[in-house]
Amino acid sequence: MKKFLTVLAVMTALFSAGLFAEKTPYSSADKATQKLLKKTNKLIQKEQYESAFASLSEIENEYTIAKSIEICTNYFAVSMMHTMFGFKNLEKGETLLDVRRGDGTYNYTVYNPAEVVKAYVEEHGEKPILDYALGLYYDDVLARYSGNWIMSDEEIAAKSLEHLSKAYDQKCYDGYSLSVLGLIYCTRNEYEKADSVYARKDDEGFDFTADDYYNYAIILTNLDQLEKALKYAEKSIKGYSDNPEYQIESYTLSADIALYLNDFKKAKSLIKKCQDKYPEHYRPLFSWIKYYVYQNDVENVLKKTAELYAIEPENPKLLQSILGQFFDLGTPNYLTPFFENALNEYKDNLSAKQNLLIHYAYLLKVLGNKEAAKEKVELAREELKKDDSLSPGIEEFLNSIITEE
Repeated sequence: MKKFLTVLAVMTALFSAGLFAEKTPYSSADKATQKLLKKTNKLIQKEQYESAFASLSEIENEYTIAKSIEICTNYFAVSMMHTMFGFKNLEKGETLLDVRRGDGTYNYTVYNPAEVVKAYVEEHGEKPILDYALGLYYDDVLARYSGNWIMSDEEIAAKSLEHLSKAYDQKCYDGYSLSVLGLIYCTRNEYEKADSVYARKDDEGFDFTADDYYNYAIILTNLDQLEKALKYAEKSIKGYSDNPEYQIESYTLSADIALYLNDFKKAKSLIKKCQDKYPEHYRPLFSWIKYYVYQNDVENVLKKTAELYAIEPENPKLLQSILGQFFDLGTPNYLTPFFENALNEYKDNLSAKQNLLIHYAYLLKVLGNKEAAKEKVELAREELKKDDSLSPGIEEFLNSIITEE
């Protein structure tokens, strides 16, 4: 689940650009500022980012500062630690990605959003829209500079949460900032708060992205609101129609939730749809294993496990994933006949045999069968020596299996 959260956290920054008709954090600005922001937004729409940033110098207030931070965050051509920025008015057919990958020369503007906001707040007091802008700025910093910024990742994440939550409490947000805040709470395992944020987003009519549907389904699952979670998980399937990997994850999540509800008919339907659409992908086989484990159908569990292993019998990562699946399900004992059958089937494949013996030895130790584990360790050593595959790392691992704890 953590892995999926990390992958689906990447949401397009354009949702924070304030270019949409719905009410935004900028809606409460005075008429003169609204006129300027309209001009700036038109320049952004025309991809004239250097001109858009420069246009905001006509008025200085919390709204134009927030818009400046937004442009720095989303539309820079070059950035140095997100405290110095260069901008470009794009030519026809040119994209920001092209520019950022190129080697153009730009005039840098020193603009440290945190320092700019600090100076303004000292004179004018705190403003919700500045918390909104800084929260999204820090979230972008974390995405772009993780492990390589002037603050630790933990400090950056805390800053993002601090500012977005302050803005949220003062009803200063848009659909994108709500998604970011909800996801932050989710990754901190604060599911009740995450639920509150996503529920508000839904109640107030903000559009949900596929990421929102998926992440909200995870949040609701952790709160044991399974029927509601399944509804959102299934919506994410449709939302990811143009992204096969993400859609497969959505099918998997939806099938899992159906199993938690003991709705085997629904789970079977979801797994079958996924496999029919992606017949060459391995993930549906993991789902079938889980489906049959839930029904104590050992015969089909073994059948699907064998099918899955056959995809890459020499790949230790696949076998480790299979072990992990059964450990998570609390049924590692189901794997003993699988290993016995596989050792016979792949007896003439040296690499596959080595792979099986190493992991079978580990499984037997976990199951408490120490003598059988030692036997498999010795067999693994014999097979590994045949092609000089007994590396120091593997030797150390095998020794750990037979070492008494």
